[in-house]
Amino acid sequence: MQDTSTKTAARPGEPTDPAEAAAIGVLDPQAVDQLRQLDPRGTNRLIARVVEAYRGSAEKLVPQIRDAVARGDHAGVRLVAHTLKSSSQNVGARHLAQLCAAVEAMARSGQVVGLEAAVDALCAEVERAVDALGRLEEARA
Repeated sequence: MQDTSTKTAARPGEPTDPAEAAAIGVLDPQAVDQLRQLDPRGTNRLIARVVEAYRGSAEKLVPQIRDAVARGDHAGVRLVAHTLKSSSQNVGARHLAQLCAAVEAMARSGQVVGLEAAVDALCAEVERAVDALGRLEEARA
């Protein structure tokens, strides 16, 4: 019997693994490609180490930013958002970095209205980024 499925070949640089493709939906493909190029064979476990470091950082920063919001500590919110923005940019979580920048600006200006909702959205996106990085790591294993 002849295969009549409509598979299309991946273009160069595009992921062929579905888990990796799903991660790309959250992560900037160029940033992911740069990570891959730094350790093309995976012998140094670069992606795994980046994922572990980001996950560990996020696990500390999310409670810190929630606590800072609850205390009305705008300087604390700004600092955590700034830190998370930088690390998110480094792993290619561009949308998350944008949310962090918005929260950072709100905290800098002392804006209270909408800050908690913005932090909630930021924290939800952190979960998506951590999940996407995990899928990327699994795809490389």
